[in-house]
Amino acid sequence: MIIFVLIVFLWSLIGEIWITYLLTIIIAFSFGIANMIKINLRFEPIYPEELKMAGNPGDLFSFFSLEQYNLSVGKIVILILLSITVVVALIFISHKLVKKIFKVSVKYLDRKILLIRGILLVISSFLLLTVYNFNQPGNEVKKIVDKYAIWSDNSQNSTYHENGFVIGFIYNFPVAVISKPSNYSEESIKKIMDKYMVRADAINSERKNDNMDDTNLIYVMSESFSDPEKLKGISLAEDPIPYTKSLLEKYSSGNSFATNFGGGTANIEFEALTSISLWALSPQVTTPYQMFSFYENFPNVASTVMKNHSTTAIHAYSSEMYKRKSVYEKMGFEDFYTIENSTHFFPLENSALASDASAFEETLFQMSQSQGNDFIHLVTMQNHGPFDSSIYENQFEVSGTPEVSENSAGTYVQGLRHSDDAMKGFITELDKLPEKTVMVFWGDHLPSIYSEEILEKNTQRSLRETPLFIYTNFETAKEDLGTISPIYFMNHVLKLTDTKVTPYYALMNDLEKSAKVLDRQTILDGDDKKIDLNDFSKEDLEVINDYKMIWYDMLEGNKYSESFFEK
Repeated sequence: MIIFVLIVFLWSLIGEIWITYLLTIIIAFSFGIANMIKINLRFEPIYPEELKMAGNPGDLFSFFSLEQYNLSVGKIVILILLSITVVVALIFISHKLVKKIFKVSVKYLDRKILLIRGILLVISSFLLLTVYNFNQPGNEVKKIVDKYAIWSDNSQNSTYHENGFVIGFIYNFPVAVISKPSNYSEESIKKIMDKYMVRADAINSERKNDNMDDTNLIYVMSESFSDPEKLKGISLAEDPIPYTKSLLEKYSSGNSFATNFGGGTANIEFEALTSISLWALSPQVTTPYQMFSFYENFPNVASTVMKNHSTTAIHAYSSEMYKRKSVYEKMGFEDFYTIENSTHFFPLENSALASDASAFEETLFQMSQSQGNDFIHLVTMQNHGPFDSSIYENQFEVSGTPEVSENSAGTYVQGLRHSDDAMKGFITELDKLPEKTVMVFWGDHLPSIYSEEILEKNTQRSLRETPLFIYTNFETAKEDLGTISPIYFMNHVLKLTDTKVTPYYALMNDLEKSAKVLDRQTILDGDDKKIDLNDFSKEDLEVINDYKMIWYDMLEGNKYSESFFEK
């Protein structure tokens, strides 16, 4: 029915049935191809907000590799010609059928037809607007769909699979980013704030430093950085990241639990910077950077703990992806450097992407230029796909995967070695800095290069864990971080630097004790065991609900808790 309304809308605008059919087929074909590619790369369907990225086709196509799909230019040409043939045939047949059935030749500028088109345009526009507002309270289309649909709050794949692409797609139309708790009120917020002020006082009585104003903090989110030797079914003749593993042994370390397999970089950095778990948000919120209404000094590391530092974001690619430029500005970052406004970035060998070595060089340069201490948030790009075999002179042999993905895996692993070498040089320079410096390093997610056989041999958890360590150039205790969500990184930075916490970070400390991983598909309790939300103790559920209440207040509510993020 929704597709029929779309066809009526297009015909009302255009007036030619064959052009309408052509556009409909092109739209359907484009969505089908895009959905197929994304499922292959990320194991999830496309979402409405991703249509905004269509304005950057060059960036999107640069992430697609013919080699990864075992395609050639010849195969692509044949596929395009076949598609054109099918489209032309369908248009010809439909045009003939219209004439035969109605036995009329429709003139699209005839006054009667124009009147009909005008009426249908108004009606179809109203219906499409109603569909667009699918998630708004009282929506009539949703009332009808709800009678038959099977929704999954934890799995978009299930929602699309159970209800079909169209219903799954409109399910992700604009929605409140977080649901309203039934007991939300100013009094409830004040009660939570008072509770964690007491908790903060207890924590702070055992900590020495009032703040981190004398310490540099560097976040390094390394593109697709992982340890392939941890995967079952993968065999390497040589470890690609020996130096990084020495850092994992020397400093506080563990695993970061990625929000996705094979992608989702922007979501992972969102969690690390804001400490807002995607789990707490509406299931339709798939890319907060593109869907949130960020406001000035939106609560995050840059605007709270690091507000007295020089705050700089660095992304070793374009500023256009995921609205980073405007988001970072709202978060309080003073400067944002990319390949567009810095001369330090350079690729390795035949790669088109900035190397990790150059990203670290840019980081050190910006630190040398700033006044006072720094907070640097660095997002690297070197190990982003596609992983064509021509990129590097490859010294690594990877076995256990089919030939096509084996070639990609070899290129990926060689890239890891380049990252490992770059990290060694970076640490050498950080060791020389006169200022106290902390670096949180983690891989954003695993690459989407492994065959179905490899994926089936490994658990969901092992496909989401990436290396995490916290380096310091001064003496600190070594802590086993275990496997944690990125929302908890600052908990450990504050603990390692013996820094007092705000009431909000007192809440985050308690939350981590209850749930080390909060993810839409996996929740790990304080003992590192998988658990369902309903199986938490009453005390743990209270902490979890306090967390959700605070973020509802800051995202959709009246912001009663603004001072909660300050000491």
